[in-house]
Amino acid sequence: MIVLHRSHENCLEWAEEMSEIFSRFSAIASLSYGAVEYKGNIRDIPTLLNEADKHMYERKKSIKERKHREERKL
Repeated sequence: MIVLHRSHENCLEWAEEMSEIFSRFSAIASLSYGAVEYKGNIRDIPTLLNEADKHMYERKKSIKERKHREERKL
């Protein structure tokens, strides 16, 4: 078992993203307080971390674009 944790302003968001990505890889994961417990192949960790960061970036980008479009409508 491996516990991953990030200690910065968006650690809960990161942990939610990691938990979601772990489930896509059919790994057992649990989420609490910005940490993700991972029971899977340790060699998958770098790939999973990159996927989580990529998804978080895309999500934030999408939110910013949506806000910008809404502001332009006003």
